[in-house]
Amino acid sequence: MPKARRYGALVPVLFVGASVATEDPDQLNVLRSVDPLDDTPGIEAPKDPDTWDIRLGLLGAVLPDYLGSDDYKTTLAPYFRVNWKDRIIFSGRSLRGRVLNGGPLSIGPIIRLRGGRDEDDNSDLEGLGDEDKAVEVGAFARYKIGPYRFRMTATQDVASGHEGALVEFGAGLQVPFDRPWFLLMGSASWADQNYTNSYFGVTPTQSQRSGMAPFKATAGVRDVGFTLSSRLPVWREMSLVAVFNYERLLGDAADSPLTEHAGDADQLSASIGLIYRF
Repeated sequence: MPKARRYGALVPVLFVGASVATEDPDQLNVLRSVDPLDDTPGIEAPKDPDTWDIRLGLLGAVLPDYLGSDDYKTTLAPYFRVNWKDRIIFSGRSLRGRVLNGGPLSIGPIIRLRGGRDEDDNSDLEGLGDEDKAVEVGAFARYKIGPYRFRMTATQDVASGHEGALVEFGAGLQVPFDRPWFLLMGSASWADQNYTNSYFGVTPTQSQRSGMAPFKATAGVRDVGFTLSSRLPVWREMSLVAVFNYERLLGDAADSPLTEHAGDADQLSASIGLIYRF
């Protein structure tokens, strides 16, 4: 069977597998935490720009019980990444289309899933109810020159999740410059009132059920942080990948009783796993 046809036949299987995997909000949150791998040296470019680039793997992660929590959990998630001609990229939880893809700048639309939050994820969430998964639609822009990476994404939830808007910024540096093993990236994000109220607000009804003080969150900078990611070849097309994230919640995200009294504004997560490149 020709190579292109064989890879084409794999794609429906991968998408079905990914959709099953992402039914779990924890797995969606793991896949969100490894987004920086798309900018890490050796990850973003296909072997041949005229064909398919497919990667499968398994990731283990440690992450907070919920955004703002000081309790942590471990979980496993499958990793799927399909790149078609460096134009359409499906990566774990997002689908991107590169409309402008010449030179160092790439721009295009993005659709992605964001994991929800279950009331039984942590005892501090009792009485607050569940937050549904979000389907975020928007646009992205990425720029790379030499060892530097810049990215921006703006999305709006179009489903029944947080129903808000989120704008994310990132700037990264390959370390070392010549034969990089790591990507160090700083980040910041801004969220509107719908988003911050969904994850950090406490309505009067929720206050009565949970015992937390009512809190109405407003729009503003949600967090700043940094990520260190790496991909190390271990055998033929097999690579070991690792990502460490630190975020500092700010504004109402930090002032919410979910964070200030029940949790912690300092948020850590780490992922490690093996990825095979077809």
